[in-house]
Amino acid sequence: MTVQEILDLEKTNSSDIILLKEGMFIRAYNSSAMRLSTKVKTLKVNTKFIKLVGQTVMYCGFPEKLLPQLRIQCVEKKYGWREHGEKRVDILGVAMPGEDYEAWVKDVLSKAETPNVTAKKEINDFPGVPVGDQHVERAEKLKTLAPVIEKHYDLIKWMIPKISQFPRDQRFLLADRIEKYLLDILELLLAAMYSPRRKEYLLEVNHKIDLIRLLTRLAKDLKYVSVKAYDYVCQQFFEIGCMVGGWLKQS
Repeated sequence: MTVQEILDLEKTNSSDIILLKEGMFIRAYNSSAMRLSTKVKTLKVNTKFIKLVGQTVMYCGFPEKLLPQLRIQCVEKKYGWREHGEKRVDILGVAMPGEDYEAWVKDVLSKAETPNVTAKKEINDFPGVPVGDQHVERAEKLKTLAPVIEKHYDLIKWMIPKISQFPRDQRFLLADRIEKYLLDILELLLAAMYSPRRKEYLLEVNHKIDLIRLLTRLAKDLKYVSVKAYDYVCQQFFEIGCMVGGWLKQS
């Protein structure tokens, strides 16, 4: 389903939550995202400006494996449940009187913009830092300005021991390639912090993320990693991708 088709669907959605399957994840957009995140399940709402349609889209999501749990929650709340094949689920009768989508959008956008304002303010503090302490201060600023770097760094620490256990004949092939892309992403994120070519670096990050997803899927299919480990990697890269998307929007 294209972005325009999703937006057209949401324009006529007056009371339900429309869930769409996208790969290993389930996503809700615009008014569906509002109802899902406020009435059913606490989720982080992301924003992205789509040039093709000329507007900012609100969305949130979760791994597909959590869908049965969500259905139980909906039954408990007495919401209806309708499945449309394998790609779409409607949660029925969620909207309440007094629902204010426009106010919700403003609130989401204001929260999305706040970290960027803080970052611009704090990045100018470096000139006053003593030379001997600057490396410590720089590390702290890095955490504040780019949490995505810290998140990816933690994922590297988790993944490297896993891929080091690949069969001997794959350690210098599949494992080596995955490790290289992981480190490439870290380097690109750091470069994006300080370079005027930020957008170029971040787009390359997205490309590398897609490559790692495919290689990790291959490792899962070859039984080098467990399905549970693969699901965890997908979830982490989904969140990293959302953070990179927000950074791209600010750029």
